[in-house]
Amino acid sequence: MEFRYLGDGKYFPPTLPNGDVYGSAPGVSASHPVKLMMLCDDRIQLNGIFLDWITIEGVSLGEGIVVLHSSKYRKRDFAFHCDGMVFRGYHGHEFKKTHQGYDVLYALMNRITFELQRIEKELDLF
Repeated sequence: MEFRYLGDGKYFPPTLPNGDVYGSAPGVSASHPVKLMMLCDDRIQLNGIFLDWITIEGVSLGEGIVVLHSSKYRKRDFAFHCDGMVFRGYHGHEFKKTHQGYDVLYALMNRITFELQRIEKELDLF
C-alpha cells in the first residue's frame, strides 16, 4: 500500500496518529468501551504489554474480530472486537468514531501497515 503525506501529520489512506484506542475485547462486556491500546511513535502499548513496531508481524480481520499478530510474547495474537472502536488523540478530549472520514478500525489497520512498511524500508540495506 502506498501512503501519501498530506501535510499536518496526515496521510492518505488515513492512519491514526498517536493516542488511545478504546473498544472491547472478546470475553469482555462491550457495553462500555475500555482503553485497548495506546499508539506511540515506537510501539503499541496494550494493558501492561509493550509491542515495539518491529515485533508486530501484521494485523488481520475475521468474523467481527481484529487480531494483532506479534512475535514478542508467547501469546502471539491479541484480539479485539471490530465494532465500537473509538479514538482519542493526546491533544483532544473527545472520542471519535472516525478519522479523516474513515472508521477508527480502518485507520488503525492503516497505521500498523504504515509502520511495518517504514520499518521494512529502514531494514532494507540493499
